Amino acid sequence: MKRHYLMLIILFMFSCSNKEFVSKNYYILEYFPHTEKKALQRETPLNFTVQVNDLTIPTTYDRKEIVIRHFGPRITYSENDIWAVDLSEIIPNLIVKRISRYGIFKQVAREFLSIRPDYEIITKINNIEVYESENLKAARLNMDFFLQERGAKAYTVVHSINRESVLPDNQMETFVQVINEIILEETDKFLVKIFHHFDGTAEAGTELVKTTYDSLFVEASEESTEGMGVLFFPSIS
Repeated sequence: MKRHYLMLIILFMFSCSNKEFVSKNYYILEYFPHTEKKALQRETPLNFTVQVNDLTIPTTYDRKEIVIRHFGPRITYSENDIWAVDLSEIIPNLIVKRISRYGIFKQVAREFLSIRPDYEIITKINNIEVYESENLKAARLNMDFFLQERGAKAYTVVHSINRESVLPDNQMETFVQVINEIILEETDKFLVKIFHHFDGTAEAGTELVKTTYDSLFVEASEESTEGMGVLFFPSIS
């Protein structure tokens, strides 16, 4: 009987030693100063206080595991690729830092304790995912930006994007980098719309924010329509 138990223990230990332990990978979103646009820096800030609220994100995407979209409605969650940050907090933090460094408003913060802000910036992610098929792998981001005056029912400025960027490799690091760049770039475009609103100018193009990011991607078309997808291809150099 003892020999039987000993054999079971040896077999169990042998099976455990042959199991592959896959380490989890953790990813962050961070601020890239080199992507700032000098044309967006203001000498005289707009005389408003602005609060940037927590980002709203659907339950499907409000998870630590990175979402992988397959063909059609099927999604899976990556067991080994994990967001090390809370998206509902880190993205508004990036927006606050962007606005602060540009000097756009008199004061911008995530929260005001002693005063009521003049405006609020509201953000919402509808989709943030890796798209995988037999032929390609892409980063997808569908996101809305809103500027709303305190007490108003309508939004003052709206910026909606739905972008898809083809990835040149299968590395999850590349996906995170692309998402990071898109968020900062679209924040700049949102700020351009704010400039147009308060300066009373027509919404001219986004020439102020022509893409000069240190990116792995080249935009297929210079034209983009609000709410429409923008397709990227790998840069060949």
